[in-house]
Amino acid sequence: MQLKNILLPVLAAIPTALATLPRTFELLAFQNGQRIGCINGYGNFITYRIACYPFSTYGVLGETNEIRGHEACNAVNGSFSCFETENVRSLFAVRLNGADLELVGSGTQWSADSLPDIEDRYGVPTNIGGEGAVPIFLQVHPVQG
Repeated sequence: MQLKNILLPVLAAIPTALATLPRTFELLAFQNGQRIGCINGYGNFITYRIACYPFSTYGVLGETNEIRGHEACNAVNGSFSCFETENVRSLFAVRLNGADLELVGSGTQWSADSLPDIEDRYGVPTNIGGEGAVPIFLQVHPVQG
């Protein structure tokens, strides 16, 4: 009985488990539970729905993976980037209790400095953390084909 009372608070403090990212997926942008856009192959936030880009994991699938858009993605300079990343990689995961993309070590909060115009296919940079004017969550949406 005493062991149970000791272990329950310890187990409750363990962070939520991670799930394996799918091989191919889109990153959909949500704010307050509503889809407001997605991430294009450069890693930028867009509201133009047709330009959503299929990302992929590479390497051995596990709880954390490197991902690719147009090129390998990273998030080392304060924003999510998948173009001309100079061989610097970041690890990403998806939370088991949902579909939120996590930058390993930084959490699941992302943001943008502004809401891009509906016709803007290049988009605006996706920032790490919630400091931008438009806080968003990126949800992993598996795709096939």
